[in-house]
Amino acid sequence: MGILPALEVILGMDDTQVRSAATDIFSYLVEYNPSMVREFVMQEAQQNDDVSKKLTEQKITNKDILLINLIIEHMICDTDPELGGAVQLMGLLRTLVDPENMLATANKTEKTEFLGFFYKHCMHVLTAPLPANTTEDKPSKDDFQTAQLLALVLELLTFCVEHHTYHIKNYIINKDILWRVLVLMASKHAFLALCALRFKRKIIGLKDEFYNCYIMKSFLFEPVVKAFLNNGSRYNLMNSAIIEMFEFIRVEDIKSLTAHVIENYWKALEDVDYVQTFKGLKLRFEQQRERQDNPKLDSMRSILRNHRYQRDARTLEDEEEMWFNTDEDDMEDGEAVMSPSDKTRMMMTLWIQ
Repeated sequence: MGILPALEVILGMDDTQVRSAATDIFSYLVEYNPSMVREFVMQEAQQNDDVSKKLTEQKITNKDILLINLIIEHMICDTDPELGGAVQLMGLLRTLVDPENMLATANKTEKTEFLGFFYKHCMHVLTAPLPANTTEDKPSKDDFQTAQLLALVLELLTFCVEHHTYHIKNYIINKDILWRVLVLMASKHAFLALCALRFKRKIIGLKDEFYNCYIMKSFLFEPVVKAFLNNGSRYNLMNSAIIEMFEFIRVEDIKSLTAHVIENYWKALEDVDYVQTFKGLKLRFEQQRERQDNPKLDSMRSILRNHRYQRDARTLEDEEEMWFNTDEDDMEDGEAVMSPSDKTRMMMTLWIQ
């Protein structure tokens, strides 16, 4: 009935009350049928592309704005000090980009088509606050409201890392998004610095070597190590979160990241002795190097382990066979005859051995 085009017009109005009512209606529609909204915005994008193609031939610029980009812009430009509207809009966007409800409510191609559309037409609008509010090594604007907004953006990006696999991976690597995010670890607002760290932790948790190569090539542990050292000996959430990330690398034995951290940051971390994480990483690194220098050593260890296992298995089989082949009638005179329970205990002892 044309309600979505009408909402798009109303959302572009200056009247905040009317725009707020339109946002509420739009949220009901997204909750009721997100696939319908996705279909509308993709058709709108296709129509705009067709119009733009014709206008380009006439050397005219098309200034049409997509509904979903209008939602993102309202989220970014929310003037409420508490960002109530921005939080609501972020929730709507999260619903729209959630592959779980795509699979549940639509055909098989919706996920591929919509995510392709979103990363082509919308992701640059969502990530625009990152370069706009950061310099090379620190936030350029670090007031509370901006920090809240950036935390919302990072929350949505972290969700995308977890659920969108190669779409977000290509975008992060090609646009160098992780480096820009880690600049926010220098924020005076701890919650924003933790959001930036959580974004990186989610990436490392995937154990994807493409991400790992990108992290190593751009030396993206440097902001983390710097934040860790600046935190000093204070036992707080930042301290725990950073140690947990390095502990994950150690426990999961992510070899490339382990080598990178030790080779580039060991001197800065070697004096940290109140946890064994960094010394454990160093030990992992030395074991890796030992295996690389002596590849035959690993083979010999494996052969010895297999030989020992096979020998123990054969010994156990021989003892069991000997036991079962023993006839009570063949026992020497005067030897006590074992009861069934004694035999059972003996067999269990042999098996355990």
